[in-house]
Amino acid sequence: MTCTTTRPGTRPNTTPRSHLRTALKAATAAAVLGATVVASGATASAAGYPSDSTPPDLVSALGGYFSVWQPSGANDLHGTVKDPGTLQWNDRLTSWINQNAALRS
Repeated sequence: MTCTTTRPGTRPNTTPRSHLRTALKAATAAAVLGATVVASGATASAAGYPSDSTPPDLVSALGGYFSVWQPSGANDLHGTVKDPGTLQWNDRLTSWINQNAALRS
């Protein structure tokens, strides 16, 4: 099947070769784009994260948590919820972050 296209001041292009050139250009562009995406992902993962060499200070990061939840003291992960609204929001946010991180990895 051939396609006839005409631009002002040019002759009609009805050769099957023009379709082959167009397909080749599209395939080349797709390959270059794919290689760029793969290379950028490899660079980002090779860089690592700051916490790989310097672990975060969890005590200071979670220091305010006792204002919304009080542990039982038995080291059994049980305790009393002091601020249910804040903990509910915390759970929603944590779930959203984890679900979206899973989609991007």
